[in-house]
Amino acid sequence: MKILVISNTHFNHKNIINYSNRPFKTVEKMNEILIKNWNAKVRKEDIVIHLGDFALGNEEEIRNIKNELNGTIILLKGNHDNTITKKVGFLITDILEVENLIFTHFPLSKEEFCKNRFSTKITNFSRRKLCRKSRKNKLCKVL
Repeated sequence: MKILVISNTHFNHKNIINYSNRPFKTVEKMNEILIKNWNAKVRKEDIVIHLGDFALGNEEEIRNIKNELNGTIILLKGNHDNTITKKVGFLITDILEVENLIFTHFPLSKEEFCKNRFSTKITNFSRRKLCRKSRKNKLCKVL
């Protein structure tokens, strides 16, 4: 079993092709290639930590895509993930802490680190930024 991390797949999001300069002519082709590439790397027994913005669409569309993907998906709620995504059966959370790693959709602020009293040295993986944080003498500093 492997643990893999991904974010911002944006299945069914037609406009993301232009916004992110993705090399696809249609959303259908994008979905097809993303699913193919996902399943080439992820086995059935693997765990995938998805840092948010999984897909747009109705419940059936999102469920169909999820069912085509290998692995157990833990979804950290992104700004494009809504209540429909929850109905599909994902394991959903806002923050996932595993030993000295914290996974989030948005990077945590210095204040959030101090407020949540995270470990002395941890790494925050988010869709936008990888940053190291530490706390010393009751002060929270960004390294």
